[in-house]
Amino acid sequence: LLLQLPEPALLATITFGKFHKVHVCNLKEFRVLVGPEEGSLREVLHSGLRNDADAETFSLIGLSDPLVPVRFVKIVPLAAHG
Repeated sequence: LLLQLPEPALLATITFGKFHKVHVCNLKEFRVLVGPEEGSLREVLHSGLRNDADAETFSLIGLSDPLVPVRFVKIVPLAAHG
């Protein structure tokens, strides 16, 4: 899933909503890549979601990473719970 933001933004967190109950299609593992251009994306998160109905928020800020304006956000699903 590739999202193009209407204008550059400083992304600090990303939140994933889920189906209203446990579901086999919930993401078990995924990656998030961001960048100012589609061809220059860098990975900022490699994680997974719990198989429940609660939304989860992840920080995209590392202690050594400065906030940089991004225009593209790519979410790469790697595995589902089912």
